[in-house]
Formats: sequence, C-alpha cells, structure tokens
Amino acid sequence: MSYIVYTAIPYNGALSWKVDSLFKTKKIEYEHNNFFRDGAEGLIKDVNKKLKLPDELYITDSFEMSFDKDGTITRVSAYLYGQNEKGKDKTYLIDYDIDKSDKIVVQIAGYANADYDDDKKLDPMFTILEKSDCKMQVTQWNLNYAFSDNPPEYEILYYGKRSFASSEGLVYLPGDVDGDGAVSGMTDFTALDSGGEALGYEVSLYLPQDESVTPVRYMMEPEYISPDTISQNEQAEKDSQAKEQGKENNTWTVDTDGSGVVRFFLNEQKGWKLSVVDAALGTRYYKLKTTSDGGYNWTTVNEDPFDGNGGVGEGIQFFDEQFGFIGLSGASQTHSSIYVTKDGGKTLKEIELPMDTVTEYLPHMQEYGLTLEDYQYLEMPQQDGENYTIHVMTQSGETEGLVFTSEDQGENWIFTGVFDENDLS
Repeated sequence: MSYIVYTAIPYNGALSWKVDSLFKTKKIEYEHNNFFRDGAEGLIKDVNKKLKLPDELYITDSFEMSFDKDGTITRVSAYLYGQNEKGKDKTYLIDYDIDKSDKIVVQIAGYANADYDDDKKLDPMFTILEKSDCKMQVTQWNLNYAFSDNPPEYEILYYGKRSFASSEGLVYLPGDVDGDGAVSGMTDFTALDSGGEALGYEVSLYLPQDESVTPVRYMMEPEYISPDTISQNEQAEKDSQAKEQGKENNTWTVDTDGSGVVRFFLNEQKGWKLSVVDAALGTRYYKLKTTSDGGYNWTTVNEDPFDGNGGVGEGIQFFDEQFGFIGLSGASQTHSSIYVTKDGGKTLKEIELPMDTVTEYLPHMQEYGLTLEDYQYLEMPQQDGENYTIHVMTQSGETEGLVFTSEDQGENWIFTGVFDENDLS
C-alpha cells in the first residue's frame, strides 16, 4: 500500500484530514444577503443550491441572524438537521461573518440524536418573518441612532416554540404557522394579565448591544396555558424525574424549588410523596400521599405520618407496595428518625435502635469527647440481600458511625459493628 493511499484512509495521516475536510466543510457564495429583500430564507436558498438540503429542517438550539440598518446581513449562526432524500440524518452547522469572509461556511455531518421535535421546525420562522413588520421596526429604532458614529446592528433570534409569562414586547400575527390548514390560538395577550403563559412559535427582533430596548417578539397561533395547567405540567415533570430515579437507583427525589416535597416511585404507576401542609422556621409538617396511576391522581394515605413531629423530609423508599421506610430529620441535620410501614403508609412505626447493645466504639469517640448520646442521625436504610442496615452518625454527611442490621424488614435491629469510610486498612 502506498503512503498516499494509506494517509488518505480516515484518521491515518494528515492527508486524511484534508480529504475529510473537503467532504464535511463547504464554502458557499452568499448571494441573497439582504434581510429586507431576501429574508432569512435567502440563506437557505443559497446553501440549498450547493448542498440540496432536506425538505424539512429543524434547529438544534437557535437560529441567529444579524444585519445592519439597510438589511445587509453581517452574521449568521445556526445548527440545523434533517433527513436527506436517502432517509439519512444530516446536520448542517452554518456560520457566516461578513468581517471574515463573503462566503457561508457549512460543516456537514451525520446526526445521531435527532428527535425531530415539531417545536423545533425551521419553516415557522420563515412564515412569521414574512408577516412581520421588521423593516418598519428597524426604521423606527434607527431614528434614535441617526447621528451616532457607531450605528447598531439588529438581530433576529429563533428558538422554535417558546413560552412567555408577560405580554411585554409580544406582537400577535394572524396566520397558519404550523401548516395544518386551520388558524387557532389566542389573538391577543390580555389573558396573561391574570397569569399563565403564551406558548407558540416566536421570532425575536432586538438590538444586541442595547438591553434597554425591549425586543419585539412576533408570535403566530399562540396557545394560552393557564396557571393550573402550568402547575400540573411542573408536577408531572417532577414525577417523571422521581420515576427515573426510582428505576435507576431505587431512591427518592426532593423537589429543588424549596417546597420540601419528597417523591418516590416503585414503578411507573405506584408512587408516594410527602407533601408539606405547614412550615415555620425550617420545620415542615407533612402528609403522605400515594398514586396508582403514575401521578395523575394522588390520594392522602396518612394525614400525619410522623405523629405530630415536624422536620425535613429525609427520604421515602418502598420495596413493594406495602413495605417501606420513610425518614424525617431535624433542620440541623444532627438527628433524624426512620419510620417503617407494612401497609403502604397507612400506619408507620418509628424505629428504635438498641443503642445500649453497642459493644464496639469508634477510635475517635474518646478523642472528640463523644458519647453514644451524640449519635442520633440515622441514614435511610440500605438493602443488603434480605437484610437492611442503618448507619448512625453524629450528623448528616459523616464518614464514620455505627451499624445496625434488621433481618425481619425493620421489626427488630441488632448492632453489627462500626464503619469508617476513611479507614483504608
């Protein structure tokens, strides 16, 4: 085999990278380069002449195009994908900067994770821009810079479908943006004054260098999403995350919005959650709810699972639809309680560990002046075959402590030793 042939084989030499570059990178003349005259679609026309793009294109993130007051396009950044005529996924990373070159640079590759989400279709952007008054808006804005030595650039930004909770800057455009033959959605944004969101395909026109100017956000066929629906969607997303955590690790999730809700799903349908009914000074009071339909409906299974005690929900973990553990810790994370249930949460019994049976002590206890009374933080039980173990520490996050084991699903516990994660012997 000759050296030239060898180096042209992918990744075997410098020549291979040059050949590879010829196939993956194209430089294309930008002829339709005026936004007011040719629109954003002019870019696609020029690229399509050379590359024969898929009939239907999608954006991976955003489509950005900058232009001056006369409409001359100065910069473009877009990452598009679609299926070619052979049904293969292709990506097109498009870059244009008038200060660097008069050509459009397109990098072409396969796309392994194409989801073809309708919310990310590119065509709605062209439909919206065709109906918009971008040129008139730019003319009005440009009056403020008539005597400026540094005239601004303008930019359009498209993410596909977006949602907005405020009507500021929103402009309704009539028309069928999704191509289904019918015009639907709200025709103004007054409903947002009472909460909720407007969801739809949207193109923003703005001045990147002047944040004081409110962008104009053109929307077509916007859908009104009520506050109740938003809340339901948020809860459904949190349930979905809990299902994933339960499936992968058999553990729970804690809502990150500060609500303190703890969720656990045994499978796609059966789940439990600790819902806060009252809170004050870092202490929360909970009720226990359960679902049998994946979170569509929740019913209260226990109005007061911790017998009037408050704290911070530590965790929920079930091993079948009846047997599980639920934890409650103090706000200081220096003490906690674990409860066991054998009837799906209807009744719970606090686990009492036989601390008086401890026969082995940690090396540092005497050094730090610790006694058994300082060990009051119980971690959620860990399953070990048919047995369950609890680590007891002086506070959350400690790397050493006492170990107790149950062989009868939490009814009785025996001291089985100590643990020290820092002991490498």
